[in-house]
Amino acid sequence: RAKMRTYFDHLRSLLAPGGVLLNHGIGTRERDRGRIKPTFVSTYVFPDGELLPIEEVVGVAERSGFELRDLESLRTSYALTLRRWVANLERNRDDAVAAADERVYRIWRAFMAGSALSFEKARISVYQLVLADPARPWTYGRAWAMASDDEG
Repeated sequence: RAKMRTYFDHLRSLLAPGGVLLNHGIGTRERDRGRIKPTFVSTYVFPDGELLPIEEVVGVAERSGFELRDLESLRTSYALTLRRWVANLERNRDDAVAAADERVYRIWRAFMAGSALSFEKARISVYQLVLADPARPWTYGRAWAMASDDEG
């Protein structure tokens, strides 16, 4: 949370005039979730991580000079992705333990399985934000979203 403005200010400084940025990140739907410490994830996986509500992320991006052009939640597909990653990790357990160790294997297996549940229960989501320089001309790049139901 404390570094979010610095992050978006830096990205904005790198953006070419009229440029576009795709920001991909995990956020929470629970306003106070990111402040609860310690958790399994903050202890073993992302000690400096913090999940923020998407409206807070968008607000910081806009205050850094971006215009939100599109936002998409990939929550349901990411839950499935995590389930597949867990299955792949379990299938390759011996190789994973040899590359790291049993403790690391168990931490990542638990993290991914727990995350899949959090995505399925809509506690967290993966968001993709399309952010642009406000001077960029408007384009309608999602024709399917603009089509009427009769065009189908």
